[in-house]
Amino acid sequence: MSTYYTKAERDTALMYVVAFLRAADELENDLLGEFYEDCSPPAEGSGLKDMSDISFEAWACFDAMTSDGRTLSDMAISDRRLSAGERGYLEVMRRSAMRLYEVVEVVPGATLALRDVITDEVQVVQERRGSQQIPRWSLIATRVVPCGSAEPPLVCDGGILPFGGPQRDGLIEHVHSVLDAYRRDRPELPEAEVQLNVFKTLASTFHRLWITPTLPKALVNYDGDPLLFAESFFDLHDPDAATSRLNATDLLDSDETGWVWFGTGTQKSEPVVFGSIERRGERLVLRTNSQARAESGRQLLEELLGPTASYRMTSTSDPLEAVKDRMNSPDGLESSPRSELDDLDPVTRSALDDAVEAHLYHHYDAWLDEPVPLLGDRTPREAAASARLRAQLVEQLKQLEIMYTQALRDGDAAFDPSWIWDELGLAEELASTRDRGQPPPLGHERIAALVPGISAVAEQVASRIRTGRACDEQETKEDLHERAEGHSGQDREGVRGQVDRSGRG
Repeated sequence: MSTYYTKAERDTALMYVVAFLRAADELENDLLGEFYEDCSPPAEGSGLKDMSDISFEAWACFDAMTSDGRTLSDMAISDRRLSAGERGYLEVMRRSAMRLYEVVEVVPGATLALRDVITDEVQVVQERRGSQQIPRWSLIATRVVPCGSAEPPLVCDGGILPFGGPQRDGLIEHVHSVLDAYRRDRPELPEAEVQLNVFKTLASTFHRLWITPTLPKALVNYDGDPLLFAESFFDLHDPDAATSRLNATDLLDSDETGWVWFGTGTQKSEPVVFGSIERRGERLVLRTNSQARAESGRQLLEELLGPTASYRMTSTSDPLEAVKDRMNSPDGLESSPRSELDDLDPVTRSALDDAVEAHLYHHYDAWLDEPVPLLGDRTPREAAASARLRAQLVEQLKQLEIMYTQALRDGDAAFDPSWIWDELGLAEELASTRDRGQPPPLGHERIAALVPGISAVAEQVASRIRTGRACDEQETKEDLHERAEGHSGQDREGVRGQVDRSGRG
């Protein structure tokens, strides 16, 4: 079946399937109850209402199964009254699912480059509105589908749901756990079918997490245990002997910052990191992500360390509560009110922003050499040199870039963290992410995407310069500058007039 369709055919096909839904009141009520389980639909007129409705309709029409094991789109697609393009759109959406993507490149007003967090594939999608609102490195849930041509551009359909930083790691691990459990139960299925089936069941979960916002109740690790961040502390009576004992066992792998405890999870056949172990002077710290692993890790270390150490205590933190605290804090994911700053005169506000930006620069310049709790109390420079901690450091830098983009959008003082990648020797990490997709657009390509008609104006200006005098490719920058200064005021006014007529003066 052809997947060619126009925007008009896309809209009429979707309205046709939604009409199926509206005609079955009982079915629609059941689906609404399932989709909005543990959360309430947004109020009319709220900023979330439209996106929530779009997400529900896509899930109800293309993912949710009716009593006879079919989706509404399965029923509608056989209708002979549909055009080939309308059926093409329905077929595309039937084969789609809302998946998790990391935004790795943004061309505002034009495109997003999205990395699938499961397959690592990068795809560039046409997304005019979302590219003006979503910062690079954001985690989003959406459907990436072809847009109806022989070599189709890709678009986001069925809603775009962004997630905050505190939700990121737990949500990705939860998806991996669900996928691994499904693979174990259905080993005969091809991987593509496994992922499609699983993600079709997760759309409502993504929506609940986005709209509440809270973590899913069933957030688990690879053992199926509820996620709980735990730190277990041991007093070292003979630090050197304890270190020797840990280095001698085959149950742990050592790295630059300590030891890694590997095992096999009940929901994953490949090796899983159960915990990390770090020596801090005369104390040993075991970090795990569940109560069960903390208890098992304590027993393991007590056996390995013997009389060289003794257990002191375990502290835990709930990732769900961390998300709630972040969401409810004034400087959380939502922008805080800025009425007092808005009332300042421009000169005072500019001076204040300059002072804040200078403070942020000095803060992060010092941050590079200060212990960071999220990095196991290692400095960012030390973490950059650690194979185990580098990925965690990269995630923190991504969050800094998201904060920078949001501050620029809100008109707040903003700190540009881009130099830190080079300072820590992580430029290749940044480049490798981009290399998996298309290369980032050049400056003139970004401008052309943002200002329709500017390319034609530039071509006319260049043509006028070339025809006015022979163009010598060996000319220096000084020669070109002198030529530009020599243009008549009439020429400059002519160019200005063309820009004005393009509508983007």
